[in-house]
Amino acid sequence: MDGPLEWIAAIGTVLAAGLIAADLGRRATGWGFVLFCAVSLTWIVSGLTSGAMPIAAMNGVLLAINGWGVWQYLASPQNREVMERLEPIAERVERDVEADRAGHQPPKQHEAKVALNGSKRHRSDPKGAWRVVNFTQP
Repeated sequence: MDGPLEWIAAIGTVLAAGLIAADLGRRATGWGFVLFCAVSLTWIVSGLTSGAMPIAAMNGVLLAINGWGVWQYLASPQNREVMERLEPIAERVERDVEADRAGHQPPKQHEAKVALNGSKRHRSDPKGAWRVVNFTQP
């Protein structure tokens, strides 16, 4: 268990862990799980060819867990849609935090529901026609 296959697996494991720990975003984390899957396969091959069944068995389980991570971070349509909607919000929050650290406060964004048909709902329109308006408050 000291050949090039094991060195590739060990280096890949460290890189995958670093990629996930760096918290570079959802896509980078997903690719970290892809790399973990690849190195798990490498460890399984290494364990089976060298008679190290505990290593092979452990990485079989890790392959399943990391495959689930790939699904959660890259492949799930529902999670992908949620993250696409959250990304602009996260970027705005990151800019606000950076501005706070720089010592000045950016104007706060607020949302308000504004009635399209006046300030009160009419009985003929029980749901009301509303739109969301963003405004800046100094």
